[in-house]
Amino acid sequence: MEDRRQAERLPAFCMGTCHVEGEPPDQWWECEIIDASTLGLGIELCHPDPVALLGMWQDGELQLSGGRRITVRLDLGPSCDMTVEGDVRHAASGPDGVVRAGIKFVGLTESQCSMIRVLQRRTVSSSGGILATMKSNV
Repeated sequence: MEDRRQAERLPAFCMGTCHVEGEPPDQWWECEIIDASTLGLGIELCHPDPVALLGMWQDGELQLSGGRRITVRLDLGPSCDMTVEGDVRHAASGPDGVVRAGIKFVGLTESQCSMIRVLQRRTVSSSGGILATMKSNV
């Protein structure tokens, strides 16, 4: 299979929250950042409708618009977070309602790009990912 990525994605395990365009302003989903590049993120989140992440429901029909805008707030450590925006380019559901989504950044600043590079280099020991975290919270 051909790798179509324009920039290498490296593991970048950290937690965050995300808001999906068109959902209530106070609806933020916990997410785990799985990998990152200077062009985008791979995240996992529990979302009830992974197909809807690729478009918006209007009059009972899914309108594919090249992906919905998503805002991701990355928790980079004590007193350190960063918020980025992007378009969902890929979404697939997995076990237990967890959705894996690929996000392409929109409007990333140079300082945000530098922080993404730091995130890529950061080594965090993590086992089980978001599934283990969410199951332990039930």
